[in-house]
Amino acid sequence: MNYRRGSLGVLAAYLLLASATSFGDWVPEDIQGASYPPLARDARITGVVAVEFRINADGTVADARALSGPPMLRPASVQAAKRWHFRANDKTKSPFQVIFDFRLEGECSNILRCKETVIVHYPDRIIITSEFPILPAQP
Repeated sequence: MNYRRGSLGVLAAYLLLASATSFGDWVPEDIQGASYPPLARDARITGVVAVEFRINADGTVADARALSGPPMLRPASVQAAKRWHFRANDKTKSPFQVIFDFRLEGECSNILRCKETVIVHYPDRIIITSEFPILPAQP
């Protein structure tokens, strides 16, 4: 399943899914994508961040940590995973792993208005794509 989020909106994908996902008996209620960190975007840093986490009985995410990826992209990925929420369940199954894939495509002339898109490939991949700013030529 794929879900998209535009530049400034909050991605809230309320999913009704069969239990045959990589999250087992856990049904996601709120999956949010990450935003491209502005400093990483401006420095043209791209890459893939693997985040591992477990799900508490109340459906909240715990112990989220980046396993790999560019250091400037890791905090945004971990913070996004921490905001996820699953339907409460008395079962405990962990850890889970998700990939945050940060990409730069296209150009924007206004550093404050670069288009950003988030696509959720449920259950294990989030693609964050941003235009990169083109700075005016120096005289």
